[in-house]
Amino acid sequence: MLDELLKQNKSHPEALKLKGHSHFLEGNIFDSDEAYIAFLQGAPTKETDYKVLQRLGLVQSERKAWGDAKAVFMKCVSEQDKAFMNSWLQLSRACMRNEDMLESEDSVMHASIMDQ
Repeated sequence: MLDELLKQNKSHPEALKLKGHSHFLEGNIFDSDEAYIAFLQGAPTKETDYKVLQRLGLVQSERKAWGDAKAVFMKCVSEQDKAFMNSWLQLSRACMRNEDMLESEDSVMHASIMDQ
């Protein structure tokens, strides 16, 4: 059904988001990455979908694309009114893998504050 909808409209935002979620749950990280990026590029609203951002960051971490994961989690924590502790921890992980140790430590401290 999603494939049929995307054949009619390659940039249908809800179909892309659902396709990304479907691939994510199947463990298909490359197709979920592609669908999530397409969704974010064509999203009609100014409001960011944080579930998509968080899953995209997890996918990029799984792919060991640490710079991309860092950018996604940085966006997630900077735009979210109340960033989730997990976003801060994932940002810390991406920073550490990117050898940005001071940023990693700062992110862990934010996560610790969120946990209280």
